[in-house]
Amino acid sequence: MSDIDLLVLTAADSDPAADVIVEQLLYLLWDLGLKVGHAKRTVTDTIRSSREDHTILTGLIEMRFIGGDAALYRKLETAFQKELGRIRPGDFAEIKLAERDARHQKHGATRYMVEPNVKEGKGGLRDLHTLFWIAKLAYRADSIIDIVDKGVLRETEAAALLPRSVFSGRCDATSTFLPAGRRSGWISMRKC
Repeated sequence: MSDIDLLVLTAADSDPAADVIVEQLLYLLWDLGLKVGHAKRTVTDTIRSSREDHTILTGLIEMRFIGGDAALYRKLETAFQKELGRIRPGDFAEIKLAERDARHQKHGATRYMVEPNVKEGKGGLRDLHTLFWIAKLAYRADSIIDIVDKGVLRETEAAALLPRSVFSGRCDATSTFLPAGRRSGWISMRKC
């Protein structure tokens, strides 16, 4: 798994200037010790890739503009909104829940572990992400507030999720900045 995932969106398949920028950016991020997932694609290639790879689809659900050509980003947003109309939320949910089950088997199938993996384990950050991804796609929600406004969650349920999400997110963010050999999502009793 990567610490961050970047999509460099280009207007044309071949863009030598973008290649140089991507290379410099990646070296900088790698020098900082981050694991970076990255791709350079056009809008058309991005939508096509999201049909073939549900991890790309999931990334697009969470996409945010961080710099560059805002008009090109808006084209991707528009194309992706059209693409969402063709996706069956139940199919997406099945894929994400199967991923979750496999992840639980690998990282501990109980939430009552003495040394839990707060990112990948049962009840961890990735489980919260999975719920939000499914809700975002199924209900066209952009935030937990939208999910409450659409009647999917009550305010009390959303409020109960927030501290868990913040705690897990802090643990994950903290582990990102540990030296590469010491990174993990596990809370160790020996280190407490």
